[in-house]
Amino acid sequence: MMVYKSFYGIDMADALIQTMREGFSGSLVWNMDDAMYNSQDNGDYQTSKLKRWGFWNILGEELTSDVSDENIRPYFYPVSLLTRYFPAGSEIYNVELPDKKGVRAVVGMHNGKYTIAIVNSHYSTYDIVLKSDLVSSLTANKYRYKSNVDGSFVGAVDSDGFATPLESNVTLDFTKGLEMTLEGESFVLFTNME
Repeated sequence: MMVYKSFYGIDMADALIQTMREGFSGSLVWNMDDAMYNSQDNGDYQTSKLKRWGFWNILGEELTSDVSDENIRPYFYPVSLLTRYFPAGSEIYNVELPDKKGVRAVVGMHNGKYTIAIVNSHYSTYDIVLKSDLVSSLTANKYRYKSNVDGSFVGAVDSDGFATPLESNVTLDFTKGLEMTLEGESFVLFTNME
């Protein structure tokens, strides 16, 4: 039932980044829609046994009498960005990380375009500096997801609930280093992919 809480998005981003860093060629987030595995059994669609693992439940009103269960759940935000901006065939680069509990990062390149994803699964806020020997500078869109204590999240979305950039055309100068504050329980993604 943690799919309703924003910190689950941080946990999923952390797990996916670790998967990429360890060299796996892909990963699968089980159950896109709660209704995917619901099946008729003597006229009863097992509403009392519905798995709550998905990004949403298209049959929220029909199966649970709760239309709000059809809404996109918080963890869709970081997972959708990671799957979109680290497409199949991306070259994944090792990232040296500071000794900060809960901080993980990954860089990917696909067709000459770059994506940088950073997650902080710890409660502490850290100041970090992004540097690169791979690329000297990058103009990118910045996405940010921050888990709130009440289960909600901070992250720019469009009218359909899909992630939108917090900032566009951000210039990242990696030669001198980009100083940034990485809040506790947050996820940041920079990309120059479309």
